[in-house]
Amino acid sequence: MTKSIIERVQEQLGYPPLHKVDPNTQELPATETSDENARFAQAAIPSVLAGIFQQSRSEAGAVALLQQPATASWTNLLFGTQRRRVMDAIAQYAGRPAAGIENELDIIAQAAMSVLRPGADMDHPGLVLRETLNAQRHTILVYLPAALHMGEMLRDESLDDRTNKMEGPVSNLMHSIENKLSGGGG
Repeated sequence: MTKSIIERVQEQLGYPPLHKVDPNTQELPATETSDENARFAQAAIPSVLAGIFQQSRSEAGAVALLQQPATASWTNLLFGTQRRRVMDAIAQYAGRPAAGIENELDIIAQAAMSVLRPGADMDHPGLVLRETLNAQRHTILVYLPAALHMGEMLRDESLDDRTNKMEGPVSNLMHSIENKLSGGGG
């Protein structure tokens, strides 16, 4: 993939461009967060991708993602018992009512999987999906607002860790080593 999964999903669905979270403040610059639609995209796209990433950690989870019908309830598969909390957090972050958010999250998940599915090897589909998402993990996390507390909801505190949002030569090297040693699981 030449473009990141974040960019491909954002462009496919016509959302405004997302912005990287400042690793020091854990927030977006104030000038980047005023539009409700932009705030929704900023919260929803990385949250859905974080859910896909977490689900893909096991072979069974990765295969379930690849076999999920496009019209299924993706939010239930990705977030399980935390589904309502995730939707409420995204609604609150975006400054919009929670009604209709589940449908929008399902559409984002469908778009993400339409990007990820074609790369899946039929002999080892789960492995290829995991490797693809491992390579994209840092890119997903630098856009994920810490205010959502997705790490807490997905039971992986590393998702909210500011060190995952740092960039630069040393940080990028460390993220690369982390991905190789841990399989991207933080």
